Amino acid sequence: MKLLYAEDEPAMAEAVTDILNCHNFMVDAVQDGQEALDYARSGDYDGIILDIMLPKKSGLEVLSELRESGDRTPVLLLTAKSEVEDRILGLDLGADDYLPKPFAMGELLARVRAMLRRRKFVVTAMAGVTLLLLVLLGGINGVNLWLNSRDTDMLLNALADGEGTIRPERGVPGFFGPPLDGDDAMSAVFFIVRLDADGSAVYADTSRISTVTEDEAVEYAESAAAAGDASGREGRFRYRIAPSRDGRGSVAVFLDVSADERSMLIVAVLSLLAGAACWLAALLAAVLLSRRATRPIAESMERQKQFITDAGHEIKTPLAIIRANADALELHQGESRWSRNIQRQTERMDELMKRLLTLARLDEGGAAKLVEMEFDVSALVEETAAQFREPAEAAGLRLSCEIEPSLHTKGVPEQLAELAGILLDNAVKYSAPGGEINLALRRESGRVTLRIRNACAEPPEEPERLFDRFYRGDSARTQSTGGTGLGLSIARTLAENMGASLAAARIGETEIEFTARLH
Repeated sequence: MKLLYAEDEPAMAEAVTDILNCHNFMVDAVQDGQEALDYARSGDYDGIILDIMLPKKSGLEVLSELRESGDRTPVLLLTAKSEVEDRILGLDLGADDYLPKPFAMGELLARVRAMLRRRKFVVTAMAGVTLLLLVLLGGINGVNLWLNSRDTDMLLNALADGEGTIRPERGVPGFFGPPLDGDDAMSAVFFIVRLDADGSAVYADTSRISTVTEDEAVEYAESAAAAGDASGREGRFRYRIAPSRDGRGSVAVFLDVSADERSMLIVAVLSLLAGAACWLAALLAAVLLSRRATRPIAESMERQKQFITDAGHEIKTPLAIIRANADALELHQGESRWSRNIQRQTERMDELMKRLLTLARLDEGGAAKLVEMEFDVSALVEETAAQFREPAEAAGLRLSCEIEPSLHTKGVPEQLAELAGILLDNAVKYSAPGGEINLALRRESGRVTLRIRNACAEPPEEPERLFDRFYRGDSARTQSTGGTGLGLSIARTLAENMGASLAAARIGETEIEFTARLH
């Protein structure tokens, strides 16, 4: 089995590729979305493992373009993002499965095998259904054509022998049909032309057809006689030429078969439509059956969120013990770079767990339990901004605020305070040294709008991706800043819970601006 694996983390890509190779998978590993798209289009892969957070093109963009081009290669989305909305979007775009990070390699292998089995199951099942439908439809229409042709030949021969009537001795029962009798002659649309020994028309009887004149009938008969065939076809007519009963020439009978052919066409079209409906129903059933293995995904995601919550609370105690022991160590032996590192990493881990617990709470709808009220946005934002003046000054930054007074909105004050705090904290952490942070709060187009702008060393090319969980926009977004990669994701979730919008935009070459539009 040949797989395409897109992962921008070299260490992760190398480890996963080695494990997949050990399990007899051939793997092409790429590091960005554009490369993944190019490989997927040029290669013949049995499955694709696609990380969402990729440079150049996101995994979702790659997936969307593949599905739009008709590529149905199974895709397993592999990402640190775990929001329900992201899972839904990925699956709606055509992903076959979704596995959030961190994951166990055993689960990854199991999901890859399940994904490939589903594809094989669907392909095999639909091949069998297609073959069965072709045999059934071909058989039905083939038998219908044969019966119609046989009955037409029987009627032509009987009319030719009886020179326009059906003699009783010709009324032999037909296969799948009643015997021929006078009623068949009465219901048939035909004309008769008597020919002499030279093949010239002696007279024509067109009393049983209204669309052909005697002259036309003679022309049809002489043309058929000149061809030298005892039976054949002329336009919409099947004909039969038989010796006359008096032995003085022959009789040509022309039978209009257009009505029978229309009936056969209708049967063919209806059978094809019925076959197509059956094929689609079979495809739906095959897909549903094949995805029975994906049923545990939702349960797995719920267990994962519960695990984060439970683990977060359990980790708080060991963190507190580590911090207390580090303090005790400094008290007895003095401060050192080792103790400082312990304290720094403990604080970072504590902040990370707080952010993870916040996200878990928001995902579970915990924020919705807070009470909405009418409040003064201007006063709240001003109070929040005041808390960041000293951190900004300590970082060599200047914080300027333009706050329109007495702006009110309805919502949850705690949420807005947390949102503004996250945006200001982000600006302090990632502003270029010696730069300025601009905060503006005003009413724009009837909505209270909060804007926070700052200069940064390397503004991201895709600012909106800053809201992705654990996304690293540039080299500045590293551990050196103390960031967790979750703050802006929390801010976007808070904004959505408030019925607001939060967007990021690059301003010029060096600045980035976050805009929150409230009610």
